[in-house]
Amino acid sequence: MRRVATLWKGSTVVIVICLAAPIVFYFSPSSFDADASSRQAGSEGTHLEDGNGKEEPLHGNSRMERHRVGKKTTGSLSKQEYLQLVKMSHADTSHDAAIRSFQAGRKAHLKAFCQKSGERKTWKTLQPIQRRNLLRHLLVSDKYKFLYCYTPKVACANWKKILKVLDEKAIHPNDGLLNHMKDVKFLADYPAEEIEQRLRTYYKFTFVREPISRLVSAFINKFREIKDFQLRHGVEIIRKYRAHPPRFSRGEDVTFDEFVRSLIDESPERYNEHWMSVENLCQPCVVDYDFIGAYENLEAESNFAIRQVNGSGRVAFPAPQSYYKPASSTKVQDMYLSLPEQHRRRLVALFENDFRMFNYPFPSLDTD
Repeated sequence: MRRVATLWKGSTVVIVICLAAPIVFYFSPSSFDADASSRQAGSEGTHLEDGNGKEEPLHGNSRMERHRVGKKTTGSLSKQEYLQLVKMSHADTSHDAAIRSFQAGRKAHLKAFCQKSGERKTWKTLQPIQRRNLLRHLLVSDKYKFLYCYTPKVACANWKKILKVLDEKAIHPNDGLLNHMKDVKFLADYPAEEIEQRLRTYYKFTFVREPISRLVSAFINKFREIKDFQLRHGVEIIRKYRAHPPRFSRGEDVTFDEFVRSLIDESPERYNEHWMSVENLCQPCVVDYDFIGAYENLEAESNFAIRQVNGSGRVAFPAPQSYYKPASSTKVQDMYLSLPEQHRRRLVALFENDFRMFNYPFPSLDTD
């Protein structure tokens, strides 16, 4: 696989997947938006070249967003109307072969990384804090026999809602009254022998995201939009890292650099889950995942995963909510480059294994 030296320089990053048949994915800078896929990127997102030079979007605007029944949106559909849209969303499987090939390359790369990293561990031989992080992030569907490891800021709220629909606790995932945190089952809730059995026999999948985009998305969401988070964490960060902290602070103006400095000084295994690495949350070198989806191609790969667990008759990946306002690639780049160089280096080092495991190109350390 060809290595890409810089993340943001130039208009397009080309990643060549050398498998049985060559497949080329084009990631424009919008692929690294803090929430690019929430726009279902269309012509600016991930593209597939079919080997004949014909390029087409791997996913276009969400079918769930485009289609309407009368004047209703997916948030107000009846069960029958919603299932009609589900059927349409799963009708086109023409890209499944390409996704399988890309998946084979992704898993082969991860396997090579894990083999180089040393002794193979099991969930039982992890350190207690590592084991707790893992088992508290593996969600269980006994009805469909799968385990989903959720990573915050990688569309995990939508996936939790999908589990609700599959468990028949909701009609559709865009139900405005649906609490995605209520009544979910974690692998940690089972005794050891049942944990072992599910890890061995259930279909296991997770989704990953470019680490800097995920971190920026988490920072904006938690420290610019959620007052409780500002008060609980922002105030403490400002008090500790600002040269002249205000006498009274509500934590709403914590800077990205102050936040990054707090990460540098803390043990990564004790991070808040919203910025804990995929390595520490989901242990990809311990759990043999059957499918590792990419946030940068969210809709297509999510619906592919739904089909693998036989859920395509009940649910499709939901369209983004109208209130969701993703950060632009320029915003992500500007926030990253606003850090002093030594902090950029330390930040990249903190998430180095996430970059390496999933073959994300390392961001440039210079500001030119």
